[in-house]
Amino acid sequence: MEMTRPRSGMAAPSGAMPATMRVPGRRVDLRAGMLWKSDGGCAVRIAVITGMIWLTEEEDRLDHVLVAGEEMILPARGVVLAEALEGSAAFRVIEAMPD
Repeated sequence: MEMTRPRSGMAAPSGAMPATMRVPGRRVDLRAGMLWKSDGGCAVRIAVITGMIWLTEEEDRLDHVLVAGEEMILPARGVVLAEALEGSAAFRVIEAMPD
């Protein structure tokens, strides 16, 4: 099984986020040993907030590891699985807009 590291995404700004700002997408919190499974069918952007996650997507022979501050767009190939590595992790799942 091949692994790849994506290019770093934009890191979140330091400091607290104002209460009036809305962050897009759905937050997912994983503890060690927990798996998250997407519904599949649409492209998604995964943006890691804390920790490190392993991602795999149906029909993609590569697996991916992302750390806090990194993000990746996954095309609508099929179901996506994510697992927290080295403890807990949190990420946002945002429906990707077509170009």
